[in-house]
Amino acid sequence: MSEYHKVLVAVDGSDAGTNALRQACRLSGTGPCPVTVVTAYPRLTDTEVEVITPRENISAALRAEALKILDRVKIAAEAEGLVVSWMKAVEGPPFEAIVDTALQGRFDLIVMGRRGLNRFERALMGSVTARVIGHAETDILVVPRDATLSWERILVPTDGSRHSRAAIEKATDLAKSYKSRLDIVSVVDAADEFQFAETPGNLRELLAMQARKAVGDARALAAAGEVPAEGFVAEGKAHEAIASLAREQKTTVVVMGSHGRSGLRRLLMGSVAEKVIGAVSCPVLIARL
Repeated sequence: MSEYHKVLVAVDGSDAGTNALRQACRLSGTGPCPVTVVTAYPRLTDTEVEVITPRENISAALRAEALKILDRVKIAAEAEGLVVSWMKAVEGPPFEAIVDTALQGRFDLIVMGRRGLNRFERALMGSVTARVIGHAETDILVVPRDATLSWERILVPTDGSRHSRAAIEKATDLAKSYKSRLDIVSVVDAADEFQFAETPGNLRELLAMQARKAVGDARALAAAGEVPAEGFVAEGKAHEAIASLAREQKTTVVVMGSHGRSGLRRLLMGSVAEKVIGAVSCPVLIARL
């Protein structure tokens, strides 16, 4: 059984954070999964503290607010019979608190909530979640506010990279453990490619061939793990195509790598993983190498 045994849940007092805890506690297939909960409060600098207000008083007030968040989470967890093994308030930027706590505690999964689907909420989500994805050394599960975690139907995107291979291996392992249906997709983002190509020629067909090969290789990897998988090749902006297929296939969780393309191209495009998190209505699992 492929399970996570040491889970860290990041909360911020929102309903999304509480739902992340709720889903994290149900990760195990053999019973309740005890989790650790962390929340962060700001670390003040000298320039942020007025002379008339002692730094200690402000820090104490901020910590008190963080502890109130943990108290509310504890009450909500107890009301639903969820198992929380430890709760911690950490001073510092949220993404640093999450990443450092996960590293020090040797957690094998970080679970975070996603507040909503509108552009403003996605922008707020991205600032912390994207940094955690960029810096954490463990898998990350991002759960929408109203979503329920299920491994019934898994979708894994691939671009043929080693990061995609890690996601395929994780998805195959999960599909085998939970007897899930596995779908694999590779997206031909031809419009983006043409922006960087001086002589496009038959580039679209070349990209389609590469996508079909990526899907074929991924299906072979899944088959080696004794998991049958259906393959798809889509065209368009990667995150939009993935989200569209997820809706069509009634995907219950997307599993993907933290990075795909590399270098300047990826920096110009932004993170596909981050965009997928904002575009789909189901949880997204970011699998590490």
